[in-house]
Amino acid sequence: MESSIVQIGNEQGIILPNDILKRLKLKLQSLVSITIIGDNIVIKSSPRQGWADAAKMAHMNGDDKLLNEDVLDDDLKDLSW
Repeated sequence: MESSIVQIGNEQGIILPNDILKRLKLKLQSLVSITIIGDNIVIKSSPRQGWADAAKMAHMNGDDKLLNEDVLDDDLKDLSW
């Protein structure tokens, strides 16, 4: 697949086809990393976007409790190491 460099405001960019964005589960404002390897530009999707905020929200809502009580005996003094 080929694409041309286009003017976007004061910058230049490449327009990515929708099928590529869907395949990588990207949308507007998705965070990606851009690196140069040799003569290649590599664009990678950043996984787990929004997980930190979701975890904070779950904690605030009390949704981060264990579903099952701890089934292991925490009394380890009878074990020999």
